[in-house]
Amino acid sequence: MELLVQRKIFSPQSTIGELLIDSNKFCDTMEPRKDQSKGKPYLTPAGTYPVKLLFSPKFNRVMPHVMDVPGFDAIEIHNGSLPANTHGCVLLGVYHPGMPDFINHSRDTFDKFYDLLVKEESGNKKTFITYIEVAA
Repeated sequence: MELLVQRKIFSPQSTIGELLIDSNKFCDTMEPRKDQSKGKPYLTPAGTYPVKLLFSPKFNRVMPHVMDVPGFDAIEIHNGSLPANTHGCVLLGVYHPGMPDFINHSRDTFDKFYDLLVKEESGNKKTFITYIEVAA
């Protein structure tokens, strides 16, 4: 499964984008701000990384982890609605332009994504995520 995060909207608090699965839009995303001058959290560097299901001490359950990210540890894909919920991680949900720095329906969206990922991994298929910036 190929995951693509297209980063589109950059605010001082967050980055809003879209998650495509095998070239089809699945949901909207929220990540930390792009600006690195204030230290972490900030965006995961653009690039392609493997994704693995591993135990997360933060969530006390198995979660999708983005592996081998330079300068970061424990980057995960999970639910959350506010910039404070992400520390380099990707939050999944639905973005509404009138509500900056917020995504809705995150838990339901994440649960659907998680089910797809578990099915993919049960077939011993590898999953990769690519992060890019695009014009809105």
